[in-house]
Amino acid sequence: MKTTLLALGLCAMISLPAFAGDVEQLTQKDVLEMSMQEFLDLSEEQIDALLRSGVTNLCLREGTPGVYLYFWNLQVVGSAPGGVLILDGFLSSTDLPVNWDVSGSYTKPSSSIELTAVNPAPDFCTFYSDEFTSNGNNIGQNFSGTWVNNCGLNGTWTGIGRVGICPSPRLGAPGKLAGGAALARQPEPAAQVSVFPNPAAQQVFIDLSAYAGQEVDVQVFDASGRMLSNLFNGLADYSVVSWDLNGLTNGLYLVRVMTNDSAESIPVSVNR
Repeated sequence: MKTTLLALGLCAMISLPAFAGDVEQLTQKDVLEMSMQEFLDLSEEQIDALLRSGVTNLCLREGTPGVYLYFWNLQVVGSAPGGVLILDGFLSSTDLPVNWDVSGSYTKPSSSIELTAVNPAPDFCTFYSDEFTSNGNNIGQNFSGTWVNNCGLNGTWTGIGRVGICPSPRLGAPGKLAGGAALARQPEPAAQVSVFPNPAAQQVFIDLSAYAGQEVDVQVFDASGRMLSNLFNGLADYSVVSWDLNGLTNGLYLVRVMTNDSAESIPVSVNR
C-alpha cells in the first residue's frame, strides 16, 4: 500500500493547488479543519482535484481511550458510479503486533462506510481474527456501526474521523483488544475439546461432550486460513463428530469449535 506511517505533525505539510474553473477554492486550512464527513461529501470535481493533488489522507479513530484504540489509516484512491469513493490503507493499534491491510468504500448518498481489515499473519482465531468487516454511518465527526469477523463474532463500534494522517501508535504485545480483530474476552477458560488421534492418517474424531447442551459450530481450516469444511452445526450432546481425511495432503490443520460466547482452536497434524 502507498500509505506510510508518519508523525501527526506532517499533516501541516499538506498543500493544495488552486482549483480551476467553477470548482470552489479550497485552502490548506479549509481542508485540515474539515471533519472526515465534510471531506468525503465534497463535490465530485473537488474530490477529483484532491485526488490529482495527492491530498487524500484520512484518519478514522475507533474505540475509547484507555480501553482500546484502532487507527484506520485511509486514502481515497478512486471513485465509482453512484457517488462511491474507493478507500485503501491499513489498520494500526498499540495492541496489534503488525499492521493489517485495509480496503473499503464510502458511499456519499447514504454517508456510509465499509472497511475490511485482513490480518497478514493469521492465527486461526486463537487470539486474533484473520479478517473482519466494519460497516457504519457518520454524522459530522462521529461514526458508529457494526462489525463481524471470520471467527463468528460480531459487535458494535464508534469512531471519530478527521482529515490528515493518523498518529503512529507504539506497537506492543496484545492487551486490551476489542472489536473485530480479536476474539471476545472470556471470563473463564473455554471447555477443552478432545480430538483424536493426533497426528492422524485416515480419520479424526472430535468429542463435543464438554459443550453438551450448547449450540456449536465445528469447522476445519488449512494452514493458509482457508476454511475446508463445516463438520457440525447444531446442539452438541455427548456424541463424537468424525472428520474424514481422505484427499488431504500431509501438514497442519486447525479444528475450530465455536459457541455463542467462546471459541477454541485445536491444531491437528495429518501424517499419512
